[in-house]
Amino acid sequence: MFLYIFIFAIPFVVDGYIDDPPIETKAPILPEKSSMSNCEPSRQPIGTGMLYDTTLKLYDSSNPTDGPFDLLKDFENLENSGFKKEISTKIIIPDWQEDHNETWIMEMVGNYSANYNVIVLDWQNLSKQPNYFYVMKKIGRISADINGYLKFLNNYTLNHVINKKVHIIGNGIGAHIAGLVGAHFQNHTIDRITGLDPASSGFENALRKHRLDRTDAEFVDVIHTCIDMIGIKQAIGDVDFYPNGGMCNRQPGCESAGQNSSQSLYTCGHSKAAQYMTQSISEPKKFMATQDLCGKKNKTAAYMGEKADLNIVDVFGVDLHLFTKSNPENSYKLTLDKSGQNLPINFTNPVKLLIHGWENDNNEDWLSEMRRSYLAVARVNYDVIVADWGEISKDLLYPVVVARLHNVADQISHYIEILEHTMSFDVDNLHIVGHSLGAHVAGFVGSHFHGTIRRITALDPAGPWFLSGVPDEYRIDRSDAKFVDVIHTCAGVAGLRMPCGHVDYYVNRGTCDQPGCLMPGMNIPCSHSRAYWLMIESIKYPKAFKVKFQYCNINGEVGECQPRVPMYMGEGARKKIIGLFEVSTNDKSPYGKNYINNI
Repeated sequence: MFLYIFIFAIPFVVDGYIDDPPIETKAPILPEKSSMSNCEPSRQPIGTGMLYDTTLKLYDSSNPTDGPFDLLKDFENLENSGFKKEISTKIIIPDWQEDHNETWIMEMVGNYSANYNVIVLDWQNLSKQPNYFYVMKKIGRISADINGYLKFLNNYTLNHVINKKVHIIGNGIGAHIAGLVGAHFQNHTIDRITGLDPASSGFENALRKHRLDRTDAEFVDVIHTCIDMIGIKQAIGDVDFYPNGGMCNRQPGCESAGQNSSQSLYTCGHSKAAQYMTQSISEPKKFMATQDLCGKKNKTAAYMGEKADLNIVDVFGVDLHLFTKSNPENSYKLTLDKSGQNLPINFTNPVKLLIHGWENDNNEDWLSEMRRSYLAVARVNYDVIVADWGEISKDLLYPVVVARLHNVADQISHYIEILEHTMSFDVDNLHIVGHSLGAHVAGFVGSHFHGTIRRITALDPAGPWFLSGVPDEYRIDRSDAKFVDVIHTCAGVAGLRMPCGHVDYYVNRGTCDQPGCLMPGMNIPCSHSRAYWLMIESIKYPKAFKVKFQYCNINGEVGECQPRVPMYMGEGARKKIIGLFEVSTNDKSPYGKNYINNI
């Protein structure tokens, strides 16, 4: 039941949409531990400052579904609330248009209350507002309210709340509230957050600080059940489950709902995440994942829901293969062994890291040719690392691959960090070359190192799902390295049209009708692949691709002008000039029109 995704649209994203003041300044006014005398619980009434009459309902195990204890209103009787310091706490956050008495919540409370403290957020005075985007903009305030009370409750119980672990379960937009609670819980880390079909509108491709993210807790697991309509498509947790492909109309019992209306369909599909989670509490082995992202059978049992385990993270692999001048054909496979790599080099040479794109692996002809070209350069001793993420990239479902690019980049970054620590590797010696989706992976690796990597070359970076409006965090951009150069050969179709580097080269206007690529049905793949053949030729002949002209502003109009100094595309690109440039090529190899000047 695991892991096939279809993506139909990228909703708009508003960076900085949480319009309240910073979370730290708006937490409820609660007694601090310092206000307690001799470590006794304070009897000071709560001045919550909760703007929307938000309340927290504690359900007593002796009477789990009736008469919940209001943790705010009945604060002075907290010692009689049934809250047990010696057990863990579950916090449940409803979705937009839900309240604390939803059927699934009452079932979940009933399943949990015998063994856990169960707290349910009641925020219906805001969540029931009809304007979704008004509600979305206020979730920072709601998370601050929860944070403030958790901080107080932890002090009140002398740290027993955190020591005994907290698990927050959020549905829809409530999943993002849970993420913000975790992200801003001062001096502690929430143990676990479970996102139930997190909302997509306003959150798809939003910055991590504005939505649920894997960094918000020690362990973040996400169940996606309506990604084709209202659920977020991105893999945002440590573990992301896509039961029945994550699609609304594939969820059992929802097939016929779409015949009534689209609202009936997404209501049905979205509700399944909460139902699956609730059922997994009493039947933990009912939801076993049969495949990992790559379609391979899991080596160990992986369960969705209550028994989800951090140990099933990253069940797929990314392999890095090192080639040197002394060993140009047989690679050394890098490992994640932190004790050292035992490699026959010391990484003092400049390093080229090559990253392929969709449906490729490390056996592609162009990768082999590029590797050999770098190792054959006489003027510099290069070492070449080839990243093989073919187990993921060869999934025929493009959106599945896109959803995992950050995970691929995280693993590559992890390799590099270990090389830094064990082999004195210097990222300032690193030049990453990525094609298509591999260009975005290169960018994500660069952003992981905060732009300190020396250079990234993006070869016709993939366009679908990376169009304008997508934040820089989710595509290659100039902040990912000290120097980012981009070669566009199929702009607006397979590749990005928008400039995204310090230097962007538009080859023959960057269109998908590259010279020599006019065969019917082949112009797109031929033009898209042309970028790496041009790069390979530039390694051998750095001045083969002389810039024809620079795009510039002439009286408010886009015009053509000559750069101040000769400019070259590819390996010989100048690092100190920023702009958009036109390059003209031949229809076959040698492609460079300035090729003769390199001989």
